[in-house]
Amino acid sequence: PPGAQPGARMAVPVPDKGEPVEEVVKRQQGWSTGAKVAVGAAAVGALAVGGVILGEHLSGGAVSEWAADASGHPGADEAAGDWIAGAADDAGEWIKGATDDAGEWIAGATDDVGAWVAEAGDDVAAWVDEAADDTGDFIMSLF
Repeated sequence: PPGAQPGARMAVPVPDKGEPVEEVVKRQQGWSTGAKVAVGAAAVGALAVGGVILGEHLSGGAVSEWAADASGHPGADEAAGDWIAGAADDAGEWIKGATDDAGEWIAGATDDVGAWVAEAGDDVAAWVDEAADDTGDFIMSLF
């Protein structure tokens, strides 16, 4: 598999009786980490927009009145709308880039952890081998 360490153990999925192999492949593919992060970010953004809309409704329009009064400029609503649209586009681009970067980072971190575990296993095996030799030498020195 992609990203597998040479010599690493593998779990091989076995299809159920009568199940086509293609179904097993589809079941294993699922969503990537980047896709999960993107969906989560979109959900947070949707909740934020929903909160503003709910606040506007519950306050009887006080939020938009406050924004218009705060700006003090005629046509501020239109400018604010343009700004919000641009900010939403920028946020969308940033989220896409962030999810791509996060996916790459996670893949790299997974590779690093796999390599560390393999090296740690080798170190433990070497230590156990040396400890066994030392124990044998000690026992032999007693006789």
